Amino acid sequence: VNSLSHNSILTMAEDSDGSLWIGTWGGGLNRFNPATETFVRYRSDADDPSSLSNDTITSIKQDSSGTLWVGTLGGLDRYNPETDGFDHFRNYPNDIESLSSDVISAIFEDSNNRLWIGTGAFGIEGSGLNRFDPSTGKAIRYQHDESDAQSLSNNNIASIVEAPDGTFWVATGG
Repeated sequence: VNSLSHNSILTMAEDSDGSLWIGTWGGGLNRFNPATETFVRYRSDADDPSSLSNDTITSIKQDSSGTLWVGTLGGLDRYNPETDGFDHFRNYPNDIESLSSDVISAIFEDSNNRLWIGTGAFGIEGSGLNRFDPSTGKAIRYQHDESDAQSLSNNNIASIVEAPDGTFWVATGG
């Protein structure tokens, strides 16, 4: 395959092997190999449990351990190079240690190698910020609370940044 699966690009990231991962709006995920100038396409397939959670890709991040994370409008996916498929992490309404939402907006790794997952994108309400532990699949939720001025100002997370002094900044959509 010598082309992208879709022309509407939402996010891109280069991995440690030099491959370019390209997330699209409704066309899934593409991996471009610059040496061979070829693409591999990854799509959501209801009949394949190791396929993408959703074909709209909102965020891509390779963490310090080399793991590639993919945020979608259907959950958080971890790329498994051995199977060339994906492991899924989702919101389970009866499990407060699961992600707060399946609508992923941002993936960030802080200076202590902790993963943070933001939620809410493209007009779909978010449910705050999650500190996510990949080894257990559990999340600690940080959400807006009207009665707590120290809580997030809004549950829609637009961006996450850590300043050189360790200050953590979270941009919200509200």
